[in-house]
Amino acid sequence: MTKNIWLVVFVLFVTGYLLSCEQAESKNPKKDIVGKWSCDNGRTILDISSDGNFVYSSEKNGRKTNSKGGGATFLDDTHILAAWEFDFPSYEVHIRGNKMVLKETNGKEVQCSRAK
Repeated sequence: MTKNIWLVVFVLFVTGYLLSCEQAESKNPKKDIVGKWSCDNGRTILDISSDGNFVYSSEKNGRKTNSKGGGATFLDDTHILAAWEFDFPSYEVHIRGNKMVLKETNGKEVQCSRAK
């Protein structure tokens, strides 16, 4: 019986430790979004500068596309409006450490990791 109690205590301790290691969501996505991000399992690279300009490159069906975006503007603390070509999508931005999720207004999510 004592052995089982120690096992439960150990499991609770390890679980608590692992949960406390999870990084908190960024309180300043406008600053933390700056840099190079690999999205869609590496098929898309976003390189975002501090002034909001960005370079977008992707590969679909074996074809590579590079374009310079017009810019990205934060609408509020967590929503960004991007401008490229004739498209102006807005995204809800969530950054935790080296991971970023961009949620489109239609519910689709784009998963990104900070590129090295």
